[in-house]
Amino acid sequence: MKLFFITIFLIISLHSFSQSGFLGSKYNVIVQSNSVPLIFGFKGKMIKGNTAYQYGNRNLNLSYTLGINRVISDDVQIGIAYKITPLQIFNNGLSFQSTKGRIATNMYHQSIVFNFRKIIEGISPIGKQWGLNFEFGRSDVTEREYLVGEIENEEKIGLINQRWDIKPNTLETVQFSSPTPYVANTFILKYYRGRTIPLHKKIALDFSLTVSLLRVFHVNNKLFTGFQLFNSDFGLNELGIEILEEVSIKTYNSKSNPLAFSILKYNDFSLNIGLRYFL
Repeated sequence: MKLFFITIFLIISLHSFSQSGFLGSKYNVIVQSNSVPLIFGFKGKMIKGNTAYQYGNRNLNLSYTLGINRVISDDVQIGIAYKITPLQIFNNGLSFQSTKGRIATNMYHQSIVFNFRKIIEGISPIGKQWGLNFEFGRSDVTEREYLVGEIENEEKIGLINQRWDIKPNTLETVQFSSPTPYVANTFILKYYRGRTIPLHKKIALDFSLTVSLLRVFHVNNKLFTGFQLFNSDFGLNELGIEILEEVSIKTYNSKSNPLAFSILKYNDFSLNIGLRYFL
């Protein structure tokens, strides 16, 4: 996936040297950070020098995008991008009669994103715009690295945050490999609304928001949508998260669908900021 995107980037770059600035440029590159607002996205993270794990909504849920766009007309632009989302899954171990805490690390959801933009005020690629994102993603958890540490204390921090203290010098890295390959493929359709503000003839600042309209998962030859994950009648065992169950990893407050839950929370209502460079 990365090699495919880099190849496209190089080909387009070679064809764009004759352009100069956003007024004459047909191509532009954007680097973007996407954040699910605190009131929507719950996430955990290691704190206090890896001696505690805190779960709650006072954390930014960030993903990162590198994209290439092509101006089609005065009011239309299309593009392709590579998006990577770091995921982290935690299990406090208490439900397994254990004092161990497990934190899955080096877990990612990677996507190729095709986008369409319609300028409603300005001239492409500058101005206010709306559009659609078509995201084709993949998470491969066949091999997974996670941290294991002994929990000393569990306490509530504030109104909605939970923290588990981890005994010093007990953290160890464990590598898990499943005998059966496990891959989760996703298709996510998003509505986009944003604005591109020029800072220089070569550089512009992007502000935008995106809202997921449809989230589809394909796991173990089964299709289901994000809406089904919150339906009590839907069989959670069909989510194909057995590989995580084998190592007793469950996201706090997400029962037996940790991977799907993590992908969903990073693809909710999102605020985005990016820096655009005109080739």
